[in-house]
Amino acid sequence: MRTPTLTLTLHQIPSRLKSSPSQDDEVDPAQGLECSSCKCGEKSKKEEEADVDLEEMAPLKTLDVKLLDEQHEACVSSLNALVKSRGRDELLAVQSCIQEHFRFEEAFLAKHQFGGLDSEDRFSALGSHARDHERIMKHIGEGVEDCSECGVVPSYLVATIMDNLKETKT
Repeated sequence: MRTPTLTLTLHQIPSRLKSSPSQDDEVDPAQGLECSSCKCGEKSKKEEEADVDLEEMAPLKTLDVKLLDEQHEACVSSLNALVKSRGRDELLAVQSCIQEHFRFEEAFLAKHQFGGLDSEDRFSALGSHARDHERIMKHIGEGVEDCSECGVVPSYLVATIMDNLKETKT
């Protein structure tokens, strides 16, 4: 994976790094800073306001269904890799892992008639759960697109994905 070079505007550089900065200073992404050249740079102010400190996600509560529990572990593991790196490649891995799990889970739930058979029915528990999955995948997809230029995933996006998975219990 290439290491992206980030160009920051002066307001995005913490005072401890301002020695004699110019508008085109390059900053190592390991410093936890956002870029200003792509859409995720636009969100850096939002991230600062949210003051998001990332911690690894704890395992999800077991469902006592081996295949689902194993998939949940894989999703959490991929998210924890993203927490450590905040790289776009890891976000793509999260997207793939979660999408695969959602497809399996929805088919599994339909097969076992969880919450009604019609996932399109707005009052169906299965339908509601499937719509939660769609919302989460849309959010992840937007994050992938937003960070396509710089390769750095904002911490608030990672935190939002983790919160969404905890809320829906995937």
